[in-house]
Amino acid sequence: MNRWEKFENECFENIKKFLNDYNINIDIIQNGGSNSNFGDIDLYKNNNLITNIECKLSPSQSGQFVIVEKENKYILSSRNKFNNKFSEKILSVINEEKIIPKNQKGIEITLPNSILKEWITEHYSNKNSKFIMTSQNLNSYKAIIPFKDIEKHFNMTAILRRKKSGSHNIPKKHKESTKKIVENFIIKNNLKLINFKEEKDKLYVVIDSENMIEEKYYLNDNTLFLRRIKEENENKYIIKQLSQTNNLTVIFQLEYIGPHQNIGYQKFLDYILTNLKT
Repeated sequence: MNRWEKFENECFENIKKFLNDYNINIDIIQNGGSNSNFGDIDLYKNNNLITNIECKLSPSQSGQFVIVEKENKYILSSRNKFNNKFSEKILSVINEEKIIPKNQKGIEITLPNSILKEWITEHYSNKNSKFIMTSQNLNSYKAIIPFKDIEKHFNMTAILRRKKSGSHNIPKKHKESTKKIVENFIIKNNLKLINFKEEKDKLYVVIDSENMIEEKYYLNDNTLFLRRIKEENENKYIIKQLSQTNNLTVIFQLEYIGPHQNIGYQKFLDYILTNLKT
């Protein structure tokens, strides 16, 4: 289980206990999973949605939209699932400043906090999310923040980078050739290969190096990438094969900078109680 999945489970149990302590009888549904079209925790009363809570282990990605080139400028892609009215403001900055990443490395878009807040708040409003629950670690404090107050508790950034549209596990017939590519990458970068591991349909590599600090590494003309498995003590990376689609994507990120303690629960409780009366 990934760290973000464990965190979602912790948030779910936290919310259940908090509402139970106040004898608030509502339905709590954990959606979770990797489908970003839905919120993480839904709160219902008599089948009516009260609100949704997003669970984000900081730092985390917090929405994105795709742009495409047309007639020497960039426009919004028709593939974007949500129509965020603030995307055009950001797109105009990209076109005016001609911000173009040369490879998979991202470029931060210089934007005022007001625009970043507007986009992120609108994005989660589309999913009926009024609150975000966050922490910097598992088994730690859980702060719950209204989205309308995120600029007080988070660093907000927007990154433009080319992003593959999807990834999948290495097919069995390509595992040996993939190992050779990864091994050559390790040798070229003066690292030390410990071993490869196969767990069900997944392929991993373990590398002995204090210099291996990046979360992801792109290999073989960006057709493969290594992603670090954070819950492991060793330098273990899963190996994934990337699709050939390479879209320009604006990616929003949130980093929690608020107090490392359980804050925001009174505002959350007041919101729930107010909406139970309506």
